[in-house]
Amino acid sequence: MLCQFHNGNTAQSMISASCPIDLMSHDNFISIFSVYRFLLTMEIFNPARLKIPTIKDLDERIGDSDILTIIYEPKLEANSDNNQSWKR
Repeated sequence: MLCQFHNGNTAQSMISASCPIDLMSHDNFISIFSVYRFLLTMEIFNPARLKIPTIKDLDERIGDSDILTIIYEPKLEANSDNNQSWKR
């Protein structure tokens, strides 16, 4: 995605996400990822929350991205001690 700021500067961000197939449905994954993507973009590019940058989705990257974010949703399993542990 391409962000254009009020001063004319631009920055390109690529956000990728994945999770185990049996963890959640495709529709839920898309919904959650869409919210994460928006919140991450706002937090990265507008920490002062002065003006929201113009955001445009790109069909293809323009060179290398300025920021690359990878989200991996691991599967949470309960073990015999009733504690939870992360499984990759």
